[in-house]
Amino acid sequence: MRCDIIEIGNLKFQNVRFYTVHVKGRLRSEFSDFVTRMSVRCPAKLGELLQFIDEIGHKHRVQENYFRHERNAHALPPHYIHLCDDDSEEGSKFGLRLYCCKFTPQIVFLYNGDLKTAQLPDDCPAVSRHFNFALNVTRKIDAACKDEYLAFEGNDVLMDENFPIQL
Repeated sequence: MRCDIIEIGNLKFQNVRFYTVHVKGRLRSEFSDFVTRMSVRCPAKLGELLQFIDEIGHKHRVQENYFRHERNAHALPPHYIHLCDDDSEEGSKFGLRLYCCKFTPQIVFLYNGDLKTAQLPDDCPAVSRHFNFALNVTRKIDAACKDEYLAFEGNDVLMDENFPIQL
């Protein structure tokens, strides 16, 4: 499966740029799919999460404490942020999760997520596939950087013109 790296146009800030990936053949990018699904299921929580992402981009650079550490990937919101109660979250005890990876203080990749219903992401049917996708893509991006197909400069992602991520 081929993935292309794309910049998220409405999350392009002076201090931080947010990117996502688009799997060839799918209608939406990973982040766009997340926003589309969660805007129906838990719009208030999604709104708060997007506001937090906006604040990171406008006011701050990426800092460790803004993210949950999930093996070699990350998740939003951080532990100290508790999103509002939302009647549409059906059975979720652990809340909304957006899997991502911060690569530099200026570059974050936002992937996909869902409402987490188990303590560990691997044990949750709703988020496990999104979590494992984030881990896999993050490993591929790390390897591409080591092999010099991909580089980060400031808040730009520089890549070989023909470089796709193969999953």
